[in-house]
This record gives sequence, structure tokens and C-alpha cells, in this order.
Amino acid sequence: MKPISPYTLVGTFITAMLVNATSLLAADTAYPHKPIVFITHSGPGGGMDTMLRRITDIMAKERLVSQQMRVENIQGGSGAKAMTGLVKRKGEDHVLAGLTSVWVAAPLISPDLKVSYKDMTPIALLGLDPNIVVVRADSPYKSMRELLDFAKANPKKLKQAGASVTSTPNFDRIAIEEATGAAWDYVAFSSGGEAVTALLGGHVHLVIGQPADMAGHLRAGTLRTLVTFSETRLAGHPQVPTMRELGITARLSRGTVRGIIGPPEMPAHAVQYWEEVLRKLTQAQAYQQFASEIELFSKFLPSREFSQFLDEESANLARFLAQIGPIKK
Repeated sequence: MKPISPYTLVGTFITAMLVNATSLLAADTAYPHKPIVFITHSGPGGGMDTMLRRITDIMAKERLVSQQMRVENIQGGSGAKAMTGLVKRKGEDHVLAGLTSVWVAAPLISPDLKVSYKDMTPIALLGLDPNIVVVRADSPYKSMRELLDFAKANPKKLKQAGASVTSTPNFDRIAIEEATGAAWDYVAFSSGGEAVTALLGGHVHLVIGQPADMAGHLRAGTLRTLVTFSETRLAGHPQVPTMRELGITARLSRGTVRGIIGPPEMPAHAVQYWEEVLRKLTQAQAYQQFASEIELFSKFLPSREFSQFLDEESANLARFLAQIGPIKK
């Protein structure tokens, strides 16, 4: 048997040590290796706040993510504080945010806002929320036509509650007024949840918003849906007509965008990880049940396609704003 050279033994030992060190380093840096934070501009009970809490719960129960996940509410400035907060986390890979249409609209409407989704890293589109018009169950308006007729005859007598002035419910109000001649005031609240509370308290007359913000009240019968902005009747509200059925062809929003976005220069490994996790999330039965509960039109797009989608939304909104002029805050 040929004796083994001492140089060979030393080389083998060094190689083994390097392999072991590399393995330990990989184990230490396995992603994700610390808790994940999901930022939302919504207040507790708001649409995106509710969605983030549900999907993080589903991801944990489905064991799609091993680390703990928590939701952080950063309210104020029509989403500006949350957006600015995320941009300041440049390069981080353990913080994400729930994006809605407000994040697309705010930079177009608020010249003082120096950040936009274009400064961030789009991760995935999860779906679209079709808007609906609701009133209290004891409201004198039994149909959207009755409400519009009153608003035409009594301009600015009615009040609509909603989230920020840069949210799609306010744009839809403006579009409906342009198309029908009706007119009413808009009262902005910190979240969709607070807007619904104002409606239930009798402080306003109607809310235009997503089913997610009011699902419990609709099931309880304390609110009544007058019309939907969806292309076809919603499965959860088969008796409620669409705006198109009423002959109103206003250029309404196709729904509130609901997606996940990361900070600027988010590392590629994190983007790829969350793309795959969120894809699996949308395929989970628990998520599909949740989407059905809130009438979410599920639509998954990965990072690159989501970025293109947001650019299209921004361009369409810019054209709409150019037509109607400045929005009064």
C-alpha cells in the first residue's frame, strides 16, 4: 500500500474544514433568519390590516414561513408615512409592506410626497377588491338610483365616508358625479374601518369601499349594499346589481389593488423567496376561502409582472386626474 503524503493529509483536512465552515455559514444565513415585519398604512380593522393579519396567519399554519411574522400599523399622510418608512429600510430583506391603490395614487396627488412605489421593490400582486356602495340597513335609500336622485336634487347634502382622499372610493365618487350629475361630500378617515364606524354611527350617509372592510356588518344585516362596481354580480351579493346594469358607464376603478412590496434594493434572494411563498399562499385552500369571504378577485402576478401592472395603474390614474383636475383635500 502506497503511503499517504503528509501534504495530502493536510490538504484533505483543510478542505474538510472549509466545507464545514461553509455549511455552518450557510446555516447561519439561511433566509429568513429572523422575524418578518409587514407594514400597513391601514388602521386596525382596515382592509389591508385585516388581509395582512389573515395571510400571515395562513402562511404560519401552512408552514410556508418558519419565522414569526407581525403586522406594524404606520398611519398618516394618506399612506405617506408608511411609504416613507419602507423606503428608509433600503436594502433590508426582512421587512415588507401591504400595497393598495393609495400607494399608486398618493405620489400623483401629493406633490410634497417624494417617494412612490417606483422607489420600492414590487413582490407580488395578490388580487383586486371591487368597490361596493353601502348604506345603513335603516337608510331611506333602498337602491342606488334613489340615492342618486336625491343627490341630484340636493347637492352636497349627503356625506360619504372613506379612507384618504387618494383612495379609489374618492375617485369613484368623482367619476359617478361626472357621469350622473349627482353631488355629495367626501369625509376622509384614517382607515376603511373607521369610515364604516362613522356610517354605523349615523355621522355619514354612505360608504364606497371594499367588502373586506365591512363583511361582518353585511353578514349581521346592519349594512345594506346598493350596487357593485364589478363587471358581473358578486357571488356573495347575487341580488345586488352592478353599475353597468343601472346604465351608469362612469369610468370606475377596477378595484383596489392588494399586493406585497419590499423596500428599495431588496436583495434578489428575498424577492425570489417571497414570490414563491406568496404563490403557494394563493394556492392554499385557507387563502382561497378567505378571498371568497372578502369578495377578493384573486389575481397573482410575480415581481416583474406586478411592476408592469403598477405602471399601467399609475398611467391610467394620471390620465383620469388630468381630466378631472386637482382633488380638493
